[in-house]
Amino acid sequence: MFSEEPSIAFSSWFKRLTDDILANRIITERDHLNEWVKYTYASDGTHVTQCSTDGEKWLRCN
Repeated sequence: MFSEEPSIAFSSWFKRLTDDILANRIITERDHLNEWVKYTYASDGTHVTQCSTDGEKWLRCN
C-alpha cells in the first residue's frame, strides 16, 4: 500500500502515486522523512500544491 513504508531497510526512499481517474490529475509523493506533497492539476494547466505530515490532512505548502 502507498502509505506503508518499505519493508527493506534503506537510508532514504521516495514514493510517487499518480491518479488520472477523475477530471484532475493528482500526483502524491512521500519520502523517508514522512513528508507528503500532493499536486492537483486542472484541465486548464493550473495546479495546486498541498503538503501533509500524515497523508490525510492537506494544507497549502509554505
